[in-house]
Amino acid sequence: MWPVIVVPYNLPPWKCMKQPFSMLSLLIPRPQAPGRDIDVYMQPLVDELKELWEDGVLTYDASTELTFRMHVAVMWTINDFPAYGNLSGWSTKGYLACPTCNKNASSQRLRGKIGYTGARHYLHDDHPWRRSRLYNSKAEFVSRPLGLSGEQILEQLDSGTYRPFGKHPANKKRKRGNPVLNWTKKSIFFELPYWKTLKLRHNLDVMHIEKNICDSLLGTLLSIDGKNKDTKKARMDLKDMKIRKELHLKRRADGSFEKPPALYSLSSDERHGFCEFLKSIKYPDGYAANISKCVSTKELCSKTLKVKDLKNLEDRIVLILCKLEKIFLPAFFDLMVHLAIHLPREAILGGPVQYRWMYPIERLLEGMLQIELVQKVRSQKLILSRSVSHFAQCIWVGLKLYLIERNEMSMLKEREMAHWFVLNNSLELDHYLEQHKNLLENQGARDITKRQKEEFPKWFKEHMNQLRAQGLPEAIDELWSLANGPSIIVNLYSACISNGVRFHSNDHDNRRKCQNSGLVVEGEHEGQTIDFYGYLNRVWEMHYILGHRVVLFQCEWFNTGSNRTLHIDAHFTSIDVKSRWYKDDPFVLPSHVKQVFYVDDTKLGGHWKVVQGLQHRGIWDNETTNVVPISVEDPVTISLHRNDIDPQIIPSEVVLETVSRGNDDDVDDEETCDNEDDY
Repeated sequence: MWPVIVVPYNLPPWKCMKQPFSMLSLLIPRPQAPGRDIDVYMQPLVDELKELWEDGVLTYDASTELTFRMHVAVMWTINDFPAYGNLSGWSTKGYLACPTCNKNASSQRLRGKIGYTGARHYLHDDHPWRRSRLYNSKAEFVSRPLGLSGEQILEQLDSGTYRPFGKHPANKKRKRGNPVLNWTKKSIFFELPYWKTLKLRHNLDVMHIEKNICDSLLGTLLSIDGKNKDTKKARMDLKDMKIRKELHLKRRADGSFEKPPALYSLSSDERHGFCEFLKSIKYPDGYAANISKCVSTKELCSKTLKVKDLKNLEDRIVLILCKLEKIFLPAFFDLMVHLAIHLPREAILGGPVQYRWMYPIERLLEGMLQIELVQKVRSQKLILSRSVSHFAQCIWVGLKLYLIERNEMSMLKEREMAHWFVLNNSLELDHYLEQHKNLLENQGARDITKRQKEEFPKWFKEHMNQLRAQGLPEAIDELWSLANGPSIIVNLYSACISNGVRFHSNDHDNRRKCQNSGLVVEGEHEGQTIDFYGYLNRVWEMHYILGHRVVLFQCEWFNTGSNRTLHIDAHFTSIDVKSRWYKDDPFVLPSHVKQVFYVDDTKLGGHWKVVQGLQHRGIWDNETTNVVPISVEDPVTISLHRNDIDPQIIPSEVVLETVSRGNDDDVDDEETCDNEDDY
């Protein structure tokens, strides 16, 4: 079954692309993908879309209780890359597989595959890397490809003829020299009168592109079978291209071949250490289910985009790929790696990728497949939820009884510290704090800050009670309640959801596989505003008279006031988590903190941790991204070979078999240009 889902965009961000607001318009019953024949199934939907655009439909507005004529337009399609070819008509195979580059694709023939190593095409014409010989021993003079308009695409489509849909006798392979490039059909979407005017018609799926790049990168670094791009054929490509002689396969006296370790090769111990590091990382809830979701372009996936930042990101991606081309083999750069260049341009045209990628679509399809299973276990879930609810009530009662005893004994000092924090951080009390400070100065008191912390709560309480007794309007209920202090009973929690972000105490995190206790807050230290890093100890809920309550986070802060406990460079912030400070100021308001998580610092080791920020799903903030500049200076010489790792020995029969199979399976641009149904 092959579904076609229509997603309305006239919704708030937190509702857009969610399952209740997505419409299943088509369900194509076929054992295999419909391929280019999908236009036959799409015809009824396109007919309705044309009617909705031209005539509209009479619609009732429940908010105004009026009717209006609603018109509908298709903005773009969301699809994976094979479906991109089916919907657009541009084959996603062969030497011209990139639909954005069109006829100017930077592809080259390799042993058994097609490589895309022309990232230098996208550099400025006067960029020094264009003249560098460290890539393919040649200078690059090809200019950046220009995008085509809808009219130019229609001119290409109208210049050719296409085979009929379905199993027709005339459906044969296209002959060499076909004048329509990689076009296999004229898409049915061009029947929509506005389709040719759209600047973005089909989206490149960020989800699959970043997943495939991550698989290739990790597979090559860790030498994973089936994912490793550093194969025997890849080394033979170097010999064919007459570049990087130090990485060529070398024949030994016994007839076998020696595969020199490349610069990016890891030893067995290094691979083990890398996996142990990944195993040690504890991510916040909902941040990462596997490593492939953690390797992404943060700027591109931001919920707040700026055109200037996206243009800078496009240049950065080109520079990064150019740097990688000097290190990795040409076989590493397949079509998925190349498509990353075009993602910022699509973000400029289409906006945030959260509304243009496949994540919500796949969640929707997964939910549709699990409906029957959910219905079968619904009764068991109901019984379980009732048991959990009863268990939670028992824990709640036990907690309150335990807290009464602790408040009367060991928590008195902490409660006073928490109450002073509330008073000192309430904007409504700034006038009274200044008035009390003037009184202390008139008395000639020393260390006014300490005296005010000790005496202000009592003075403020007496002052408010006097105003209340006189019936003055200044003593409003909120100030009077605050002045009389909190109840001796304080509710403590190990978890809290603040502004949509889930926080856990450090003790709670120690029993789980996720990390939700790390936080950062801005504060003043010696007259300067700095970031305070730490973790959550407990969540306090203090009750005041007249039903008012205040929630605070009790934290422990890592000492970041010295270069001996804090290291900051262009990429990372590392903290010595063994050192503490500000033990007498542990409280913060939940609305003031941001969540972070800590990972082991493999360079400094020991009790050093690297701070990692995160962007939570479903939270829309104005984000600022610190971009590290990329150096464009070329070293005079670059060593691509590691001498501290033993080379891999390959039997001669394996290499000879690879050469023979490679000659038989050479890439045929005619066969791979057609978008067949058996992909």
